[in-house]
Amino acid sequence: SFKVNFLEPRGWTYRDALAISPYEFSWYCMWLQKSQDIPVHQIEPLVKVFHNQDQHLEYILRGVTKADIARGYLAVVINSNFARGLTNVSVDESKPDALAPYLSYGELVKTGLAKIKETWVRRTSR
Repeated sequence: SFKVNFLEPRGWTYRDALAISPYEFSWYCMWLQKSQDIPVHQIEPLVKVFHNQDQHLEYILRGVTKADIARGYLAVVINSNFARGLTNVSVDESKPDALAPYLSYGELVKTGLAKIKETWVRRTSR
């Protein structure tokens, strides 16, 4: 449809289209939306994608569980570019287990000491 109804009436080739817009995948998406050859219905995402470490850490720190994710998504995809260096990136672990791959021993000790201090201050200020 894109070739017959868009390129040919203009006398263009794929090379001509590339010279104007090098993002070939976007042509088809835009053409599909315009032509409606296949009806397109906007919906919420069906798959939760963790594109980077920060997004994964945010879910861990907020305490988002696998059950929470399952209420809104059908699947989870974890980008291998950041997960490759970790032994196991999951959405089904406890908060300490999920945070462990991200923390060095020094950071873990500092975090533990900060938690002890925060608990001490809270209890003694009553």
